[in-house]
Amino acid sequence: MNLENRLYVGKMYEEGIDVEKNIDLAIDVYEAIAKDGWPIGYSKIGQIYDLGKGVEKDLEKAKKYYEKGMLLNERDCTYNLGMIILKEGREVEGVKILEKAINLNHYEAFNTLGVYYEKRKDYEKAYFYYKKGEEHESGRSIFGLGVLYENGKGVKKDLEKAKEYYRKSWELGYVTALKFLLALNECTDEEIEFLENEAEQNNNSLNLALGKYYLNKGNLEKAKLFGKKALLGSNDGVYNLLGSIEQKLRNSEKAMEYYNLGIDKGDISCKYSKGWLAFLLRDYKLAKEVYLELKESKSQIVYSMLIMVFSNLKEFENVEEYYNLLLEKHRDEKIKRMYGYSKFRLKEYDKAVEIYGQLKDLNQNEINMLGIGYYKIGRYEECLNTLKKMKNQEEYEKYKVKIEGEEKKEGKLIKIWQILAACM
Repeated sequence: MNLENRLYVGKMYEEGIDVEKNIDLAIDVYEAIAKDGWPIGYSKIGQIYDLGKGVEKDLEKAKKYYEKGMLLNERDCTYNLGMIILKEGREVEGVKILEKAINLNHYEAFNTLGVYYEKRKDYEKAYFYYKKGEEHESGRSIFGLGVLYENGKGVKKDLEKAKEYYRKSWELGYVTALKFLLALNECTDEEIEFLENEAEQNNNSLNLALGKYYLNKGNLEKAKLFGKKALLGSNDGVYNLLGSIEQKLRNSEKAMEYYNLGIDKGDISCKYSKGWLAFLLRDYKLAKEVYLELKESKSQIVYSMLIMVFSNLKEFENVEEYYNLLLEKHRDEKIKRMYGYSKFRLKEYDKAVEIYGQLKDLNQNEINMLGIGYYKIGRYEECLNTLKKMKNQEEYEKYKVKIEGEEKKEGKLIKIWQILAACM
């Protein structure tokens, strides 16, 4: 009996095809195949113990059979053993074995190593292995390149290249790539129809992706339909999606309910959304509570929101801390405006003037504060030149009178000092 027929006999016993299922007999058949010089038998036995197919899962036994096959250069045994070793945290040994699998023409190892290094944030190595996988038209590896380019990880961010890689990956049959094209609004009507049909098979991640797509398109009815279907699964992001839909529908109470459910499930995105909704509802105390819980993330968004929340609560003394934290990474003009306002309210006029003086396109309120700031620190000419830019000239006239009064007082004091000096 040739190898193909013998393997089929083993499969019959393993899966119960036309015979009573008998794992022990299947193992005996595969063992005999291996002893007759075909190491694929060891791969079949290893998979039985690796996956727990009809037996209790036993990785030690799986490794034993995979090792036997690897010594005979059986590529599946080599690849599967490398996977187990890598998962056990033995990186050097696992990578070495997977490299051997590559040399035995098991090109899936390129993708495995790419994913492994991407998760470890070693994007240079991830890129290297994904590119190798691309040479052998691995859809998953090509998809990985798209992810790196979309997010600028290890390469310069390039959405057009990302789209090209996703498209190529999809054309090679990797469906997840199409989901990413959907998020970038790059799917044809036929492709969207294909995804909707796939989603009907209780594919919760696709339901979630379609829900987000229709939310961004403004089709709230369809967004809600797919969001509700996604709720049947355990996908991260579904409560945030449903909350966002209710928020768009101006059902703030229901939106907050979904965000809280998501937070209870550990979805951090729901906490961000809850903070933003609280801010929009002018519930600044709740927004403060939420964003303070998020401050350990050291996120630019969190620091920015805390500045705005503290400013609206008139807790200006707390603004300084988060402004300085933001300045460590970037200079955002919107944040500078908030910081200038807080300094003005704290009566630190010299600092407020310095900040507003650096900004372009001041609004009328900011021009007013800058003018008053100049007045408070005695820079009268700059005060009047600034207030002249106001559409309503009442402030200009008001401070013009004030400054004239100050100058008269100052003139009188100078004369007094001159008289006193002459008498001495």
